[in-house]
Amino acid sequence: MVRNRERKTNIGMTNEETMREAVKAVLKDKMPIREAAREYNVSNTTLQRYVLKSKDINWDEASNAKDIKFKPNYDVRKIFSTKEEQMLANYFIQASKLHHSLPPEEAKILAFQYATSLKKNIPESWKKNQCAGRDWLEGFIKRSQCISLRKPEATSLARSMGFNKPVVMQFYGTLYNLLEKYKLGPENIYNLDETGITSVQTPGKVLAKKGTKQVGQVTSAERGELVTLCCIINALGNSLPPFFIFPRVNFRNAMLHGAPLRSDGAATVSGWMNSAIFVLVMKHFIKFSKSSVQNKTLLIMDNHFTHVSIDVIDLAKDNGVILFTIPPHCSHKLQPLDKTVFGPFKRYYNDACQAWLLNNPGKRITIHEIAGLVGKSYPLALSVSNILSGFSSTGIFPFDKNIYKDEDFTASNVTDIQMANVTVEDQPHTSQAVLIQPNVEASQANLAIPGPSQAFDNLSDVDNSFENIPAQSVFQDVGNKSSRETPVQENYVRQEMTPEMVKPFPKADPKQKKLTKRQPKKSEVLTDTPVKNRIKNETIEKLKKRKGLNAMKRGRKKTKKKLQAITRQLN
Repeated sequence: MVRNRERKTNIGMTNEETMREAVKAVLKDKMPIREAAREYNVSNTTLQRYVLKSKDINWDEASNAKDIKFKPNYDVRKIFSTKEEQMLANYFIQASKLHHSLPPEEAKILAFQYATSLKKNIPESWKKNQCAGRDWLEGFIKRSQCISLRKPEATSLARSMGFNKPVVMQFYGTLYNLLEKYKLGPENIYNLDETGITSVQTPGKVLAKKGTKQVGQVTSAERGELVTLCCIINALGNSLPPFFIFPRVNFRNAMLHGAPLRSDGAATVSGWMNSAIFVLVMKHFIKFSKSSVQNKTLLIMDNHFTHVSIDVIDLAKDNGVILFTIPPHCSHKLQPLDKTVFGPFKRYYNDACQAWLLNNPGKRITIHEIAGLVGKSYPLALSVSNILSGFSSTGIFPFDKNIYKDEDFTASNVTDIQMANVTVEDQPHTSQAVLIQPNVEASQANLAIPGPSQAFDNLSDVDNSFENIPAQSVFQDVGNKSSRETPVQENYVRQEMTPEMVKPFPKADPKQKKLTKRQPKKSEVLTDTPVKNRIKNETIEKLKKRKGLNAMKRGRKKTKKKLQAITRQLN
């Protein structure tokens, strides 16, 4: 088949309704064929063929007029029906929501397996290659208006697992209790997070000669130096002065030249945040938020280990700061700074770096220029509209626990351990047979009931070979008796073949409980007394363990020195 063929005529492009009206004008209104062809702009020979085909139609009855197709029969070699192609499209969409999208090659293999299970008349090339052809895939994408080839964004498994409904609902439940208990307004709700900025920008789009294969853009170096920027915003739309962490042993005030007004900073060897520096950040926050025991503030942040230290918790509790952590691997959905602020900030910062290099040819951006570049981009990105949009889009303020729908948690279904533990006997109408739903969109919508792919995983007696399964019905029997040996009863539901039966959606096996004392992190209020005491005890245990290991190392060194001395005496 010639791909992207340019049409030289309009043969076969006539609208079906137009051709029907032309035939009706000839047969019912007695209009000559050539005159009707000119009036309706159709081929007279084609019109004549349809007139002969439709001469026995009673045009006074609408049902008889619709029995004949007034268009070329291009569907004679069509492999799948429209309904079956829609099922395939729904399967691909659901797989993408699960973050397990199918690449073109896997999609062609699935199409071949689905056609084989339906006993379709497929081309010999499909049988030879054990997959559908490229022409079929391109035609399928054109026919399906909701499917297209997209480049996916890399999403870690931890994010797919972490953002699930029970965890998020626990976060919103705790947040609601805090807002009600302390009567906090938008001026007392803050969000804190860090982002990394480097002296090497990511170049944006530039003007260049059309058709050029490669266009270069100057940067300071191959790899730049990292500076950590800690930002703090509140639900009223305001932002506090940022806090810089530079990759140096000693901090100098000259490093903040050009930074936003009243910014502060510190230095570490790596340029990253640590527990000691975060104590300074907390003092910086208390100073500008005017937080006190009488004027309590809520600080929402992630539960990175640098944020969870007993010194920070004591300082926050003494000054009326309520430390509330976001669930692990959910900051991309629940943190206002990540949601609507850091993205625009990185774009404005890259534009500022590119403009600086154009205005200073031959010079490099160092950490001494970074604060000035942040000073230009910081007010643009941390605008009132961006900040308010971040809090509202996460449902923090105005409070909305239903901001995320069930379909937003679809990706966590693959590794949702709670679903995997649900037994078939616990569900109604599934004690003897499992219903395989043809509606792929709704199969994973309800998080409380396992979908078809989960039912496959829970059954050990399911036969995965579909060669002997009829195309019109599928029975999944849990017991030892075959469902084909007995007549269909109330417990057996007849359903047609779907792509999910051929290739079930991915489902991870239940993980075994680890025999470790380490508890998984979760969203919690760090300044609550029980949580604070637990963290204090954990810190003490870590220090004891570290001292014990150091003592063992010192003992080993002394023993090694004694052995060396004895060896020298013997020699």
